[in-house]
Amino acid sequence: MSDGLLMVPFFLDERQGNVVSGAGTAFFAPGRAGASLALQRYLEFEDQTFASAEISSITHRNADGSDTSISVAPGGQVGRVDAVGIAFDDAMSSVTVFVEGQSTVVQWVLQVIFF
Repeated sequence: MSDGLLMVPFFLDERQGNVVSGAGTAFFAPGRAGASLALQRYLEFEDQTFASAEISSITHRNADGSDTSISVAPGGQVGRVDAVGIAFDDAMSSVTVFVEGQSTVVQWVLQVIFF
């Protein structure tokens, strides 16, 4: 893919006090890209509200056409200081985002910039 921008929203809507988590993957034509995760909206419903999101893996397209999954950060560890919100690769073809939260409604936007 040549120069451009791809924006993919990720939502978490949990208002009952349960801890929920999930992952989503954005696939695109391989290219030199940088991906970042930005918070767009955050609503709290209780004292114990939390939300967390990170880029958990990317896929690198090899010269032979095969893909290599690159783990960027392990999901499932709330409040980690080293949560990853940005990743770069010369032949990126997908980004996986891990989200979790409790008593909250949150929207993040994954931005993939091709250069």
